[in-house]
Amino acid sequence: MTTTATSVRANARKTTNGFWWTNLSASDPASAAAFYSDILGWSYDEMPIGENMVHRNARIGDATVAGIDPLMPGSDAPTAWTNYVFVDDVQATWRDALALGATGVMEPMDVMGEGHMAVLLDPQGAAFGIWQPGRHTGADAVNQPGTYTWVELATTDVAAARSFYGELFGWTWSEMDADFGYWLAELGGRSFAGVYPKLPEMGEMPNFWATYFGVADIEATASAVRAAGGTVVMGPSQLGPGRGVAAFDPQGAAFMAIQMDEWPAD
Repeated sequence: MTTTATSVRANARKTTNGFWWTNLSASDPASAAAFYSDILGWSYDEMPIGENMVHRNARIGDATVAGIDPLMPGSDAPTAWTNYVFVDDVQATWRDALALGATGVMEPMDVMGEGHMAVLLDPQGAAFGIWQPGRHTGADAVNQPGTYTWVELATTDVAAARSFYGELFGWTWSEMDADFGYWLAELGGRSFAGVYPKLPEMGEMPNFWATYFGVADIEATASAVRAAGGTVVMGPSQLGPGRGVAAFDPQGAAFMAIQMDEWPAD
C-alpha cells in the first residue's frame, strides 16, 4: 500500500505533557516493519542500537511518523505499541508519577543523545512512556493517512485515571458521551486523547492506551491487515469522527486504524 503524507508540518502534539510519539517493541522487528509497510505504506530509516539490533524510524515521504524497536534481550514482554508523552524533565516526571501511585517499568535512561525516556504503568495498570527530547523530537506529521492520529485509554476506573493524569500532566477533561462514560483529555483547549470504561468483552485484558493510525481507505486497510497476517477484531464501523477497525498485528500488538470523515488541520 502506498501512502503519501499531505505535508510535513509543525506537529501540534509537540506540546509539553501531550502525546507526541508512538513506538513498537517487537519480538521480530523486521517482520513487524514489513507488516506495517504493507498496511500503512511506511518506509524506514535504520539506526544501530546494539549488537545485531537496529531502531527503525517509520517514514511517510519525508516525514518521520513512528518507531519500531526489538524487545530487549531476555525480555518476556509482549510485542506492543507504547505511546509517549513529551516532558521537560523525565526524572522529575518519573518521581511525580511514582508518588501518585504509578509503577516503574523502565527507569529513566539516556538514549544515545536522542533523548531521555522512561516507561511506567499508571495506578490502574495501563502502560505509557515519557520522553524528554534531545536530537529526536518526535513525529513530523500527524492526523494524516499513515500517521499517528489519536490515543485512547480503556480503564477500569475512569475517575481515578482522570485524577492521575490530570495531576501528573495538567490535563483537563470534558465529557463527550455521558451514557458511555467517554471523556476527552485537553491541553490549552485542544483535545488530544480519550478515556472510557473498559468494556466487559475485553475480559482479562489489562487496562491499555490504544494507538490510532490514520488511513485513506478503511475497507482496503482491513483487507490489507488480513492479507498481511493480522487480525481484525472489530469493524470497519463508525467510531466517532470516522470509520475504523480494531486489529492485532501478526505478533499480537493491538492497534486501531481510522479513516477520518474530515481530517484535522494539524
